[in-house]
Amino acid sequence: LRESSKQLQRTSTLVAEAVSVPPEALTQSIAKTKKSLDEGMKLVTHCQKLIKMAERSENGWKVVKEYESDSLAENEEDEKRIAKAEKVAASAAIKKKSVSKPIALAPTVRTPQQRAVGPSVEVFTGPIY
Repeated sequence: LRESSKQLQRTSTLVAEAVSVPPEALTQSIAKTKKSLDEGMKLVTHCQKLIKMAERSENGWKVVKEYESDSLAENEEDEKRIAKAEKVAASAAIKKKSVSKPIALAPTVRTPQQRAVGPSVEVFTGPIY
C-alpha cells in the first residue's frame, strides 16, 4: 500500500507537469492543449493499471518492476508481458525463500580414551544443496 501511494504521487507529479498550462499556451492552438491533456490522462491510466497489477499479484510491486523493465514488447504483447513478469517475480521470491542457512554440526563428546587416540572425524550425512 505504501508503494502504491508513492507510485501515485510520482504519477501525479508527471501529470501536473504534462498538463500545466502556462499563460502563453492560452493563445496557442487548442490542439496543443488537448495533446497535453491526453498525455496526462495516459499517465493516470497507466498508473492505475500498475497499482491494480501490484495489488492483484501475490508478488506485488516485484511484478510491476519486471513488467516495466521489459521495454521490448509492444502493446499487443501486454498480456504476455504481465504473465512473464509474474513468473519472474514468483521465481525470484521462491529463490529468495529457498536460500538456506548453513547447517551447524553438533559437537561430539569424546571420552578420555578417544582423546588419547587422536582427533575424531565427523561425517556429515545431511542433504547437500
